[in-house]
Amino acid sequence: MMDHHEDEDANRSLIQRLIISINNPYKSIFDIMILVLIGYSCITTAYYISFDYDPEAAGHIFFENFVEISFAIDIILRFFHEYKDNETFEVVSDFKKIVKNYLTTWFIFDFIAVFPFNQILNSNDATFLRLFRAVRLPKFLRLLDVSKFDQILEVLLENTSRQEKMNYLYASKYIYKVIRLIIIAITLTYFLGCFWYYITANNVFNDDAKVSFFKAYNLDKYPKIRRLIMCCYFALTTLATVGYGDLTPQSNAEKIFGILIMILGVAFFSYIMGNFNDVLINYDKKLGVVDKGSDLQAWMTSLSKFTSNKPLPKELVKQIDEHFKFFWKHDRLSSLTPDDKYLKIMPKSLRFQLIKYLFEDIFQLFRGFLLIKEFGDSSFYYQIAFEFLPRKFEAGESILSPGEDIQEIYFILEGELKIGFMYEGELVTRFFGRGYYFGDYHIFSDNKAEYIYQANSYLKTLALPKYKFLKIVEQYPEIKSKMVSNSFKYSKEMTKAMINTLKAHLKKKTGHDLPQEELQKLFQENVQDKQKNQQADQGRGRDMNKNVDPKKLENISQRLRNTDDGLNVLLSQIAEYKQNVGKELEDIAQRLENIKMKLIDKKEK
Repeated sequence: MMDHHEDEDANRSLIQRLIISINNPYKSIFDIMILVLIGYSCITTAYYISFDYDPEAAGHIFFENFVEISFAIDIILRFFHEYKDNETFEVVSDFKKIVKNYLTTWFIFDFIAVFPFNQILNSNDATFLRLFRAVRLPKFLRLLDVSKFDQILEVLLENTSRQEKMNYLYASKYIYKVIRLIIIAITLTYFLGCFWYYITANNVFNDDAKVSFFKAYNLDKYPKIRRLIMCCYFALTTLATVGYGDLTPQSNAEKIFGILIMILGVAFFSYIMGNFNDVLINYDKKLGVVDKGSDLQAWMTSLSKFTSNKPLPKELVKQIDEHFKFFWKHDRLSSLTPDDKYLKIMPKSLRFQLIKYLFEDIFQLFRGFLLIKEFGDSSFYYQIAFEFLPRKFEAGESILSPGEDIQEIYFILEGELKIGFMYEGELVTRFFGRGYYFGDYHIFSDNKAEYIYQANSYLKTLALPKYKFLKIVEQYPEIKSKMVSNSFKYSKEMTKAMINTLKAHLKKKTGHDLPQEELQKLFQENVQDKQKNQQADQGRGRDMNKNVDPKKLENISQRLRNTDDGLNVLLSQIAEYKQNVGKELEDIAQRLENIKMKLIDKKEK
């Protein structure tokens, strides 16, 4: 009894070892080959039936046998191939479940497609026997199944990074959807053309009309390939409801069939155009640059009202346009905000997983600053992800100058950064690339830039605004404490690195090494002291205000207001006095005038 169970377990384990993984790359390549052969089989089947073509007589039997053998091998492999459950989306590896799933789905179609009826039945009715080959048509749908294509791509892109895989999957999926629509249109046109030739050449409708499409255009006089082209051309022009009139149905039955094709064509091309537009729109949303150019142009035009309708300079407009194109293209969350309706109804844990997936490469690349290993489960990363801003700098473009306020933390994704300082009229520089970040120490210490930061090549970065970063990190004291500690530590290491850069520069120039103390003194004079002096000059105004007693300032202000009031009263009195004096002077002048007139009268008498 025990031996019996052991034998069963051994057989089960042997069969289980034969199970083919769903991610097996060789099986995926074989699947691609099978899909191509399915397409070939479907196309040739329609042609053989419609045009009474015998592949054995034409010398194509070897390839036909190869196709049949390939399908037979595929049937055998299907019994050992893992599949993904449509309900649970889990990979099923159990042999019995795999067999049951295959027997209840595609097995009957695959079996009928490869079963050699013509050899067994030995019938002369080749057309009837070939109709069984048309059972392969449902299998052809595998070629158009997007999920099948996704599985193949997943396997082929297994060794690429997650971000690259996501981009490739999205781009390939939309390209495939466009190709899929074209394949559907070509396939339908081809099968309608073959079917049209078959019914007209064989008078399927038993129409008594003396003239048919086949006879009217003398198709029997042309080679079979030209007949196929003419019938496909007629099928497409009818399907598209174009109808150029050069090829037309002749009998009443043919005209009725043509009407049915046109009705089908309206629905078909509506479906094609709807799907095609959907592909283009969704591609732009997911991968392309979101078209916000018209809104941007309207915004820039509205600015001209502040410049007396004078348009912005072309160079400035170009720079603004390039900035926003880059921003929209590289903004990972361009179609996602914290208030997104789908994001809001997700559980908290699922939201965090989504954001961590989208920014996994960023969190890993800058793990020294972001501390993803120590605090990977914190919601800090969910919040901070929404604040990353894409930035680009051209080669030679200045990013920061000594004494300048640093308002963003920069994370380098591509390119090379040059950091340096001036020494005796020469620029002493050190270079940094992908994975370097700067600005964190200055933001935490509230210091200004002490070096020249310049793009040595085209630089692609992410920027984290100071005010938003500090607002978020204040909510996580433990993370902030660790970040501050690391920032000050790395700042000291940066200072040592720049001193060594100065040492190498002086050695190259003078031919000998300077003592460490002298190097530190030169560095302090040329970098650190200059920074302190700049900050002192800029802060002197603030310091003067700090030394003044606010109460004294208020008293002085009150006295000035009182003095102002007193001056106003005095000025009012002077104006009133002036007015009174003016009246008295007018009275005196009048009196003098009267006295003068009296003296003149006396003199005349």
